[in-house]
Amino acid sequence: MSFESTERGMIKVRYWIGVASREHVRLGVKGGFAQFNHGKLAPARRPSQGDWVIYYSPKLKFGEAQPCRKFVAIGQNKTKWGAAFSFGFFEISRADFTAIAKRMLPQRLADALFSLFRILSTR
Repeated sequence: MSFESTERGMIKVRYWIGVASREHVRLGVKGGFAQFNHGKLAPARRPSQGDWVIYYSPKLKFGEAQPCRKFVAIGQNKTKWGAAFSFGFFEISRADFTAIAKRMLPQRLADALFSLFRILSTR
């Protein structure tokens, strides 16, 4: 365990190893998420904002025999609201909403939506 300085002061940073098939890790990297133990909630709650995760893949694909046996991804936990999905309905920040909307919507529609936000915010 170590400590890192942030604008909020010193935070405890922990380092984790996740184990998953390379195929599952690549899906998470592409989708911008991390999962552990086949999507179980308890392990996903353990990493905190700022913690680091390295993924090891014993196999290329889940349920198949072809080995991988390599470290395949590394990333830092930037947010802490992922575990909240288990509650079915929860509040997120405007910054998180904006980031998600930009990934989901065509650029033209996202630009129109955020222009509307700016207009409503100035009233």
